[in-house]
Amino acid sequence: MAESELKTKISAITASQRRARSDMLDPRIKSLNYLPNILAKIEANRAGVQEAIMLNERGEVAECTGDNIFAVLGGTVVTPWASSGPSTGSGST
Repeated sequence: MAESELKTKISAITASQRRARSDMLDPRIKSLNYLPNILAKIEANRAGVQEAIMLNERGEVAECTGDNIFAVLGGTVVTPWASSGPSTGSGST
């Protein structure tokens, strides 16, 4: 990713499509089950935004459609807890 992209904000919606429940599909398992992510991305495209934030079944932020999500709060980078169901990656806690 280019340095200029790191400083760019993107527009996003909160998707109505929820992430697959962790008791249905362990988030540590890489699978080809991207249907919820694809449906959320279609929703973002229809809304005219770049990305959709996906929530878990408890309404907690889990991930974006194809990326991990993070925020900088008070100079600290924060990511969803692993128990929230994000796909594990370099940004997951």
